[in-house]
Parts: sequence; structure tokens; C-alpha cells
Amino acid sequence: MLKRSFLEFHAQKAAPEAAAALARGQSALAALRAKPWPLPADALRCSRGELQEYVAVCGRVDALSRRLQVCWA
Repeated sequence: MLKRSFLEFHAQKAAPEAAAALARGQSALAALRAKPWPLPADALRCSRGELQEYVAVCGRVDALSRRLQVCWA
């Protein structure tokens, strides 16, 4: 019980820092999303939407890979 109390104390103490870090991260992400796609466009040879779709597909592949690893473990 005492150990749990100390853990809760430290978690509550760290909560404002974590909330501030999350806010900074969300602000940075919003600023990046507001920026135009980098030029020259031919350097990447794709649009922002195509890249976002690729990242989403990679995420699904990764999730399926993890599920398969669990099945074979």
C-alpha cells in the first residue's frame, strides 16, 4: 500500500510536466501540418497525401506483423 502511495505521488507530481510536453508536441505537430509540402516537389516524387497513405499502410503492416509474431510465439 505504501509503495502504491509513493507511485501515485510521483505520477501526480510528473503529470503537469507530461501535460506541458504533450501540449508542446501537439503545437509542434499543428505547426508542421500547417506548413506547405516541401519544394521542390519532384525531390520526393509524391504528394503529401500519398506519403500519409504510405505511412498508414506501413502502420497496418507493422500491426499485422506483431500479431503474427504473437501467434507464432
